[in-house]
Amino acid sequence: GAFYDDNVFASSTNRQGDWASFIRPEYAWRSNNWTNIQAYGGAFIEKRWYNKFKSEDQLNAGIGAGGEIRPSDDTQIVGRIQYLHSHEDRGTSDSINNTFTSPLNYNQIEAATAVNHRKDRWWTSFGMAGAIVNFGNNATTAGGVVADLSYRNGAIVRVPGRIGYVVAPSTSMFVEVSG
Repeated sequence: GAFYDDNVFASSTNRQGDWASFIRPEYAWRSNNWTNIQAYGGAFIEKRWYNKFKSEDQLNAGIGAGGEIRPSDDTQIVGRIQYLHSHEDRGTSDSINNTFTSPLNYNQIEAATAVNHRKDRWWTSFGMAGAIVNFGNNATTAGGVVADLSYRNGAIVRVPGRIGYVVAPSTSMFVEVSG
């Protein structure tokens, strides 16, 4: 494919445009006909080439899998995990990345799981989700200084719980508590 970006460096002045081409093969799969279990997964790799601004070329990739187990008609256990190597778009993160000679790359691992249970019209859901992000020391400023971006590395963990009541098909009212 191809696309045109009319402001490659996301600057408020001196906008510069460029054409880019990309190739992105993907693979995805999903189970079928498994009793009380479903599984899925996929992977992609993407290469971007800019016509004029070669500093913006990127190689991104990701892989992930997930699934669902139904130990009973009223209970469901779901989970997923994914790894992503990507680049932060220019102009994001309070425009911190506009001072670097190339887009900032990062690695991210995400995982989540939940147990859902339903009894008549009442249902509950309890789970956990987390992400680990690593920027490393991969950014060089226009002045040739290598920037330490390790302060942006970290983990985000969320533990939500919900209780709900089905008021109509595909419609529920619920209360959520999350930490």
